[in-house]
Amino acid sequence: MKKRVKCVLRIAAIMWLAGSLSLQAQNVSFNNELLTLKKAFEKIESVSNYKIAYNASKLNVNKKVLLNQKNKPVPQIIEELLKDTDYTFDMKGNQIIIVPKNQKKSEKSTSKQKITGFVLDENGESVIGASVSEKGTTNGTVTDVNGHYELTVPKGSTIQISYIGYISQNVKVGSNSQINIKLVEDSHSLDEVVVVGYGQMKKSDLTGAVTSVAVDRDKAVFNSGIDHLLQGNAPGVYVNGGDSQLGGVINVRIRGTSTLNGNKEPLYVIDGIIMNDATEDVGNPNSGGGTGSDPVQTTQSGLTGINPQDIQSIEVLKDASATAIYGSRASNGVVLITTKEGKSGKAKINLSAGLSFDQASKHINVLNAEEYIAYRNEKDSENEESFYSADFHPVTRDWQKELFHTSITQSYRLSVNGGNDKANYYVAGGYLDNKGIIRNTGLTQADLRVNYKYKLNQNMSLKGTFSMTRRVNDMTAGTDGQGAQRTSLTRHAILAKPFAELDPEDNNDNDNDLQLTPTNWLTDYKDHSEENRTMASIAFDYKLIKGLTFHLMGSYDTRDKSRSRWYSTGVYTGMKVNGQLGYSELRSLKKALEALFYYDYTLNRVHHLSGTAGVTYERRDANRYGMLGEDFSIMSLGIDGIAYANKTYTNSHSLTNETTASSLLRMNYNYMDRYLVTLTGRVDGSSKFQKGNRYSFFPSVALAWRVNQENFLKDSKWLSNLKLRLGWGMTGNQSISAYATQNTYGNVEYATGGGQNTVGLHPSKIANPDLKWEATTQYNAGIDFGILKNRLTLSVDVYHKETNDILQSMNTAVSTGYSSIYVNCGSIQNNGVEVALNAVPVSTKDFTWTIGANISHNKNRITDLGLPVTKYGTHYYEAYYGTNLSYYASAAFPVNIFIKGKPIGLFWGYKTNGILQSDEAANGLVYNGNELKAGDIAYIDTNEDGIINTEDRVILGDPNPDFTFGFNTSISYKAFTLSAQFHGSVGNEVVNANKLDNTNTYYDYNILSEAYHNAWRPEKPSTTYPRIGVPLSELTDRLIEDGSFLRMGSLSLSYDVPLKRSKLIKALQVTLTGRNLFTITNYSGYNPDINSFSNDPKRIGIDYGSAPINRSYSCTLNVTF
Repeated sequence: MKKRVKCVLRIAAIMWLAGSLSLQAQNVSFNNELLTLKKAFEKIESVSNYKIAYNASKLNVNKKVLLNQKNKPVPQIIEELLKDTDYTFDMKGNQIIIVPKNQKKSEKSTSKQKITGFVLDENGESVIGASVSEKGTTNGTVTDVNGHYELTVPKGSTIQISYIGYISQNVKVGSNSQINIKLVEDSHSLDEVVVVGYGQMKKSDLTGAVTSVAVDRDKAVFNSGIDHLLQGNAPGVYVNGGDSQLGGVINVRIRGTSTLNGNKEPLYVIDGIIMNDATEDVGNPNSGGGTGSDPVQTTQSGLTGINPQDIQSIEVLKDASATAIYGSRASNGVVLITTKEGKSGKAKINLSAGLSFDQASKHINVLNAEEYIAYRNEKDSENEESFYSADFHPVTRDWQKELFHTSITQSYRLSVNGGNDKANYYVAGGYLDNKGIIRNTGLTQADLRVNYKYKLNQNMSLKGTFSMTRRVNDMTAGTDGQGAQRTSLTRHAILAKPFAELDPEDNNDNDNDLQLTPTNWLTDYKDHSEENRTMASIAFDYKLIKGLTFHLMGSYDTRDKSRSRWYSTGVYTGMKVNGQLGYSELRSLKKALEALFYYDYTLNRVHHLSGTAGVTYERRDANRYGMLGEDFSIMSLGIDGIAYANKTYTNSHSLTNETTASSLLRMNYNYMDRYLVTLTGRVDGSSKFQKGNRYSFFPSVALAWRVNQENFLKDSKWLSNLKLRLGWGMTGNQSISAYATQNTYGNVEYATGGGQNTVGLHPSKIANPDLKWEATTQYNAGIDFGILKNRLTLSVDVYHKETNDILQSMNTAVSTGYSSIYVNCGSIQNNGVEVALNAVPVSTKDFTWTIGANISHNKNRITDLGLPVTKYGTHYYEAYYGTNLSYYASAAFPVNIFIKGKPIGLFWGYKTNGILQSDEAANGLVYNGNELKAGDIAYIDTNEDGIINTEDRVILGDPNPDFTFGFNTSISYKAFTLSAQFHGSVGNEVVNANKLDNTNTYYDYNILSEAYHNAWRPEKPSTTYPRIGVPLSELTDRLIEDGSFLRMGSLSLSYDVPLKRSKLIKALQVTLTGRNLFTITNYSGYNPDINSFSNDPKRIGIDYGSAPINRSYSCTLNVTF
């Protein structure tokens, strides 16, 4: 067997040696790995066929360097790593020899000696390709397929032998011409550093569930937000597209939903600055007014302070042992983002430019003009005359094609970084212009970032970050709570009559229907927001003694945002009140200060103790303002015409401030790199709570065992990593309004007679001084496994998470004079398993193939609601209903129900059994006061009382997925790299509420083609759609669809242009990318990955007027000077 293995190895080595002639074309990539110089050399050797020789006694091999190069030649990477040193390198075949820059050839005549020998491993097997060099010189060679080498060196010199995964050896050349070497395996494997809360740790020392997410550089070019980067790339992280509007909020859930009310998004921390909630936006002044409704305002993303292209690394903290350091902020998980820093050496300039062509990924098939006329005439067939005349042949208007278009996105970014042993800097600025696939929508963003670090002396250093962002976002009316045909562009595009002409012979059409065409949204509606944001921090580090460092950091974050929503008379809402304009502002300032001590000490190379201790303070002030005007004298001013409103409503204005003071402690103990313990504790105090409940303690403990470091596995050749982890901890949540524990007052208009109103003050919220922290307890067990020098790795985590004392806004009795009150009420459990697999099946000189995959399962369950048991349908539950779908009569019903013992947000409605094929089949069932007949929907009479009413409603489906998954792969051949990314979910269901309208033949809307052609008719019975004229005004299982999908998120091809003769350009890469190229799903709407009411915790898993996602084709140019 050994002979066969040797034979295979020899053949492989011969092929490798033969390919060394084309080494100059070999490119390699790394993913943000902070290593020592020695480890970096070993890493390079492991992924290439180069061998690196150096004098370890003179070169500072313990210096930290960052490997983050993408598809670069190895010599160029070596040059970058040596920039801030006094060393350079020479090449001899596939050998790179590190030498001093000022080294001169010795003029002294020295007698030479030829030495030969074999390099063997601990088992006596030949080591192929080991580096053998004269120490301190460029003179060297590598071993052949037999482990044999020959080298001529001066007598008395020293040779150095090195090979990846083994300890380098130095041997003095004596009189012997035969020197055989046995290498000893290096027990210290390559180990990257990851960012954790308030510090850094080696990945091998982690005891909690932490996932590192690689930043897709091409995806970052065309995205203004950071949440897109997480989709499909981290186990346990579920990313949902909201309502798909450009600039809208993206829903991110880490290990399920942890609360029933308030913020469910993770905590985002950028360079130590804690961000605001991802869903924070201005208020909605358009609610109420003369329309008598409450139109939904699409929530815009609050994560606006960072450009994705500036991100160096992303770490996702998932279990409580990892997140407890953030205490009351961390119950939904934590996303840590580190931005790029400067690198020592000459200034490096990088320019990226991208152009993308975007289009709607799907078209909904509705009736054309001729089909619609036939449909309306058939619907009106009971009358003696047809609704439309026989000679009426209008031109079909495909409103979707007229409203959606192929848009262009442009992105440009210039960055400069450099430094020396005293200071380094990173400066970047860019511009993004995304026109949006819906006409007259778009998002433009300009930003500037400056990161710097300065070493004052050996013990003191300064570090600062500064960023400015200017963002302008134009949206349209998508998801809308009014629910009418013409109150949303996306619904109007589907439901409007497919023509804009009157029948000259029989004008039965309402003029408004044809005057208010969907294209009016392009001229008579505008949703315009502008935001300026500045974030900055400065940190001072002082090394007090060996192993003890004091850290002081101050930061601030300012947001200045305004948003205007204008409805002119060409759209339904504006027509009703002769124009409506809502204007709102948000001015916020967050200041934070942290004072920490970092400790790191090793005793006798066996006991390693590290820790963080300190205090933090944060204050946030927010100023919100809103006004609403109607009945305008001048329409042409649009969003700038508030002064010309003849009717205005009482302005809204609020000032809030919140403060949080905390103390924290984390201790890490490592014994012999085998047994790891992490203890964390944080005490948070919040101004939101009264004195008796203001402070809370959030502890955690985690244990890990690096089994592969035990003696019985330490010598294993195939096992690279085997670590068992176990953790427990508590985190909290304080997502309530700033003054929920106090009585609050608001303004109100009172009639004074004579048609005059006056503004007064009235109690608006009832206090609950007993409110306390919402607490989440989590258990986690995990295993990390790696073989073949970690070319195949596997991580598995299982967890149990329980949230108690949930902060909820509960309805109160009308007699109290208040509508709701905040209480601690209810509990939720989440249980799940996460699996992540990464592999490098092939890694040769010219060809590399990598694979990454993850899959997650989460099951949530409401364990307590604190409500009385009440009858719902035919069952008795401890439960409550979610928010009504809309205010429109045909959709004024709740979609979700929250039941103790069941998953969150189940769908609640009527079961059906196809279409009634005869009157007799109805068995006399009565619905809405009428007996059902042939062609009607066959409702299930659950309680068998002969009447279909609310008591027949049952659980219909579940919006929570059974599994979410992601998959990526990359193939590199010489200068080409082909990469693909997929993601999806399995088992979740979606309420396609659009079908209430686009399959509803009771009204005069346009409908789906299949709803007309497959409608039940006496001469052509159908089992899919009811007879024409049947109203749809209930949630039935006919609206519930399978939301499972598999989507190709991206497919990209990159080419590194050879630049051997260029002195100006160091690297040039061209990338072609397609995004959202296809989606495999049974869902009939635009997009199964949808949540129209993303900011309403009581409306979940609903598609109601959401926009289609983009399918895009882009080209990106990346140049380094």
